Amino acid sequence: MSLPELLALREEKVPLVLELKTHEGNHRALAEAVKPLLEDRDPAKLVIISFDEKALREFKGSDFNLGLLIGQRKDVFFLRRHRLPIHEFDFLDVGVFFVAHFPMFQKYRKQGGLILTWTVRSLEDYQITKKKADAGTWEIIKSNEPVEGQSEDAFLKKAALGEEDGR
Repeated sequence: MSLPELLALREEKVPLVLELKTHEGNHRALAEAVKPLLEDRDPAKLVIISFDEKALREFKGSDFNLGLLIGQRKDVFFLRRHRLPIHEFDFLDVGVFFVAHFPMFQKYRKQGGLILTWTVRSLEDYQITKKKADAGTWEIIKSNEPVEGQSEDAFLKKAALGEEDGR
């Protein structure tokens, strides 16, 4: 499915998180291709995230919330090296491991920055998110019961997965 098809399908009935995945320096071309598709979109129903800070910067000045993804040590070192201004992005979306082990993210929060975590997969991840982040993104957990903190409608029951017979 293409992005225009997806945008037409959802018709802003539910919020959408759009991740920009760049390749070999194509951040500007990617932004130029995406921007026209978002012109009439409600900024309250669309968030743009990316591991590539250059792609996000192409959307500066828009009303969309922009989140920098952090998922590898090189991303953390990038933040340290460049000492990004606290409000360059609307939030940092950080792998839960890094929130747990790098104090820089707590410093960022104390300065007024928002921290989200991804991907919360366990009770331990949930406890880290609850203590050290403002919100988290759950992965669907294959279980008959939700993990504490995971909403009832955010998990798949085994029957829905075709596993009712224990496969």
